Amino acid sequence: MSEVNEQTKIRGTIIAELFVPGTDILVDRYVDENIICKGLGDAITTALSSGTMTKFNYMVISTGTTAVARATAAIEATRWVSTIITPTVSNTASTSTITYITTFAAGAGKDAIRKFGMESATPSGGVLCNEYLFPVAKDNATNDLKLTYVISVAP
Repeated sequence: MSEVNEQTKIRGTIIAELFVPGTDILVDRYVDENIICKGLGDAITTALSSGTMTKFNYMVISTGTTAVARATAAIEATRWVSTIITPTVSNTASTSTITYITTFAAGAGKDAIRKFGMESATPSGGVLCNEYLFPVAKDNATNDLKLTYVISVAP
C-alpha cells in the first residue's frame, strides 16, 4: 500500500524596491520570504468552517526592530499604512497566488524602515497576516518604496 503525503504550503514573498521619487530609476531591490502570522492561519480556518474570510487589504511599514514571530499580533513602532489595496488573484493547476502592490512615497521620518506587514484594518491594525523584518534599513525618506507582496498556496 502506498502512502500519500500531501502538505499544503503557504508562502509569502516580499519584493521591496526603492526608486528615485517620480521616476523608474531603481536605487535598491530586495526579495525574500517572510513569516506568515497566526492571524492568516486563523482567517483560513474560519473561512473553511464558516465561509467568511478576513481580508488583508492594507500594507504597513514601520521603524520597528522586534524579531518576527508567528504569534505577533501587530506591527509596532512608528508606522505608515497604505490606502486599501485591491489584489490580483491567479489560480493555476499547481499554485494559487494573491498579489498586493503599493508604493509609499518618500517622506520625513521614513529613513529607517525595517518592518513590513499586511493587515485587515487601518489605522489601528486589525488582524496581522504576515511580518517581515528587513535585514538592512530601507531609506524611504528620500526614495519611494514600492512593495509587492505575493502569497502563494501550493499542494
